[in-house]
Amino acid sequence: MVAGPPATSVQPAVETSNSTGDGSDGDSAMVESRSGFGRRERFRARRVRRLVRHVDPWSVFKLTLVLNVCMWFIFLVAGVTMWSVARSSGTIENLEKFVAQSFSLTAVTIDADLLFRVFSLIGLIITLALTGAAVIGSILFNLISDLIGGVWVSVIEEESAEPV
Repeated sequence: MVAGPPATSVQPAVETSNSTGDGSDGDSAMVESRSGFGRRERFRARRVRRLVRHVDPWSVFKLTLVLNVCMWFIFLVAGVTMWSVARSSGTIENLEKFVAQSFSLTAVTIDADLLFRVFSLIGLIITLALTGAAVIGSILFNLISDLIGGVWVSVIEEESAEPV
């Protein structure tokens, strides 16, 4: 009975043999994998070439929208955290005093609520713009792919991995 590959992730190919590039069964690669205890194991896996000719714009839209909204939320939380730290350490008051003295103003206050709303709106606009740009990029890829025939990608099949 032959054991299959371990459930860990397979690292990129480190050594290849018989690389004709035609995707035949003889094209193989040596890959390394770490087991749960840090022990390295070597496997011989089949390396195949795949042709990417089409990327679904709807899938690109969904993926980039989720990623961009997550990044937007992370930046908002980081901004609120930095503002809280700056407010509690007195940096905001010092900045207000500096601006008032520099421009000979009587009093300067920074409205945190307005600042948060403005940066939230700007972040949302950037999120939507980046999502739209990714969708337009996928449409352009599809159009150019029709002209040039696609993009070849080499993939290592984990299912065919055999211990060496």
